[in-house]
Amino acid sequence: MNNQEEDTPFIFKIIIILIIVSAIFGAFMGVVNLSLARMNSKEIGEVNSIIDKSINTKISRIENEISSIDTSLRPGGMIDLYINAYHYLSNSSIDLQKIVTIAQSNYGKTFFSIYITGKYEVWIGVMKDGKYVFQSEMTPGISDQRFFVNSTPTVLTSYTITLNSSSILMSGDPQNTYVLLVTPDGARLLKMSSKSLSVGELIQEGK
Repeated sequence: MNNQEEDTPFIFKIIIILIIVSAIFGAFMGVVNLSLARMNSKEIGEVNSIIDKSINTKISRIENEISSIDTSLRPGGMIDLYINAYHYLSNSSIDLQKIVTIAQSNYGKTFFSIYITGKYEVWIGVMKDGKYVFQSEMTPGISDQRFFVNSTPTVLTSYTITLNSSSILMSGDPQNTYVLLVTPDGARLLKMSSKSLSVGELIQEGK
């Protein structure tokens, strides 16, 4: 009987010790978990702060770009200025080519320009080797184009066209079409004798 009474307190003591150890371990783990939670919360907060800064920076940059584009698209903005400058330079380039075409020295070469009289436009076509190299409704006055025969201009421009003797000159109204022919022998103004004439025949008429 006494042995049973002694065993019971011993077991009870073990149970109490286990409970105390468990409580201490639980408290320790609670402290650890709390520390980890605080550390994770701090890290998450730092990450969120970095992300927010990055997003705000990108949003600010996008807003600035949109504002810059909006300013550029307005009348008088950079894009408008670029377009106007492009058109100005393009027109200046064309005018410069006209000046160069007229001013260049072509001594000793054979070439001609077309002169239209009257009040109305006249269709002019020029064929070389069976293909059109020029065709246009020309207004009264002298053409901007110069047609070089069996030779090349000193300076090539968009207004200089090279032909050979077999090339064909055509006019929708030969009565109002004249050819200003320049050869090493001099310059002559010739009237188109028919609606279609070879360049070789034209040169022979100019001799």
